[in-house]
Amino acid sequence: MTTNNIQIANKTALFTTQVFLLIFMVSCGSGGGGSTTTPIPTTTTTITVGQLPTKSSSTFSYVSGGQQFSVESVPAGSSVGVAVFRNSATTNESSDLTIGNQQFSKKEISAKILKYSKPLRGQKVKDKMFKFSFTPNDRVKKSSKKSTRVDDPIGTRDSFYHSETKHPTTGERVEELQAFELMYKSSKCLIYSEVNDDTDTTYITLSRSQFIGDAFSTSNSFNSTSEPIFDVVTKTFGSPWGIDSDGNKVGDGGRDGEAPVIILIYNGSFDQSTLGYFYPVDEKEKGFINPSDNYVSNGAEIVYINRFVADDDIDVLGTLAHEFQHLCEFNQKEGVNGTFPVIEFNSDTTNQLISVLFNEGKSVLCEELNGFSLEITSSSTEIGNGFIFNAVNSYFNLISFKKTSSLPNFFAFEGGGDDYGKGYLFWRFIYDTYGAAVVTSASKSSDYAPKSIETATGKDIDVLIQQFQMALMQLNSGSPSDASNKISSIDVTKTYFSTKGVSLGKFDGLTYETGFPGSVIKNDDTYLFKFYKINPVDGKVSFTADNLESASSFSIFTTIINK
Repeated sequence: MTTNNIQIANKTALFTTQVFLLIFMVSCGSGGGGSTTTPIPTTTTTITVGQLPTKSSSTFSYVSGGQQFSVESVPAGSSVGVAVFRNSATTNESSDLTIGNQQFSKKEISAKILKYSKPLRGQKVKDKMFKFSFTPNDRVKKSSKKSTRVDDPIGTRDSFYHSETKHPTTGERVEELQAFELMYKSSKCLIYSEVNDDTDTTYITLSRSQFIGDAFSTSNSFNSTSEPIFDVVTKTFGSPWGIDSDGNKVGDGGRDGEAPVIILIYNGSFDQSTLGYFYPVDEKEKGFINPSDNYVSNGAEIVYINRFVADDDIDVLGTLAHEFQHLCEFNQKEGVNGTFPVIEFNSDTTNQLISVLFNEGKSVLCEELNGFSLEITSSSTEIGNGFIFNAVNSYFNLISFKKTSSLPNFFAFEGGGDDYGKGYLFWRFIYDTYGAAVVTSASKSSDYAPKSIETATGKDIDVLIQQFQMALMQLNSGSPSDASNKISSIDVTKTYFSTKGVSLGKFDGLTYETGFPGSVIKNDDTYLFKFYKINPVDGKVSFTADNLESASSFSIFTTIINK
């Protein structure tokens, strides 16, 4: 890795996008319900259901001469799922995996309409990327002017850089000082509401501020244990700069010199679909102007919430938990309590985006851990976090497409709803398979993901991806081949609901390619997931991967699916 001081700042902007309907045909070579048989290579190694290929150095290990995948006694009504991906290892093998000795039923799949949303959340989504530098020079200087906001009474007015004014030429937002009024205070947060210039009144009421502030600081009724958002996030993911998990001031108190996190309820008329964000530029000295977008630093630990979401209990608190995790993540990886160590990052933008993928996935998991889950049981009516449902469904739909040229690999982050679903599902898999302590260990590590996850689990990322694929396929199975690899929050048989109690339907789940079209698995791109469904004949399935090298970039394995 090359060393530089470039930091990637992700302003977590959340907004709604359209849902596109894509219609495509899924076929698999020649149709019919029979089976085909081709000679088995003279040297084969039988691989049974659920058996993952091992990894040695950078490649997966096989026995040269053909691998026979054989599943006996497939349960009635079940099929065999096959998962494939290639890693980035350099080998001389073909990118086309030749499939032989196909002993299974081949059937045609009819046309299917998939709903694919590329970002969502009105629902949250799409992160805008902003580049600027954090260096050791950003450490707090003794001459820094500190505020005394913690001593101010409720009703005190203050000024923060945030404005909905548009530039007369470019139309872009111009950052100006705007009046805000203190509405709530505790040892853990200060909540301010922007003041309406026309009426000289705040955009939210004191009672609404009390509801938000109490859920953040003292008691969250959506959490089964009533633990507040601040406590859940800081204990699980680490604390922001200047405050510990008990709400005590740490060291210099952060950029503004005071422990409480600032929550700004702003007038989002410029973009009503953006529910909230955290922007690391605020961790610069107050008044610093980011050269890439002219954003002006408020010099404090701040989370922004759009007033247009403030009246929806789940959306406002879920967004607050989501963005607060980003504030904590920034301190764990970049601020490090004001020391701003030199960060080692690949100069390759793709690798910088990888950290954003895992960061966003963790923030979605954070919503769920705070009680804003797919099913919210504290309500008398059926409601849930529609953002998580839509993000997960978007990812299921994306990886079900057959046009490989349009599919991103596992590590890609483009800011779409599918990316949030992918990141969330992976972290949910880590949480359910390895435990909460592993999530905390990876979160509090100074390393970025995936290295932090490898260290916390003791597993290579390729092995974790194999297990993740297994967990994804086993969402479609009532009798999983390996129940230890799991994602507990998704049930493809259930109907889910929005925050308003509107039915969202059931998860689409994965769509598998039936059989191996052309007896070949084409996989030119690294970390591109491929899923196939093999229907048994007389309860049996068998096929060979004939041209796998003994040291291969391919991972291929099977499991049982029956939903």
